[in-house]
Amino acid sequence: MTGQQMFYDDVGVGEEIPTLAVTVDETQLFFYSAATYNGHRIHYDKEWARTVEGYDDVLVQGPLSGGAAGPGNR
Repeated sequence: MTGQQMFYDDVGVGEEIPTLAVTVDETQLFFYSAATYNGHRIHYDKEWARTVEGYDDVLVQGPLSGGAAGPGNR
């Protein structure tokens, strides 16, 4: 069923479902931070995340990760 909408009744016990792959870019991270009033630069400023916070890249907010995984759990 790749590429089609899958529903609960479409899957039987023991059957595998397709892997959900979601790619979030820096623009989406910035807009999500703005929409949730989370102005922490660690979510949208790569240089800040690297030099000040010590991460390799910006961090995805937890609720955004959960929201991206949500469609696979319906």
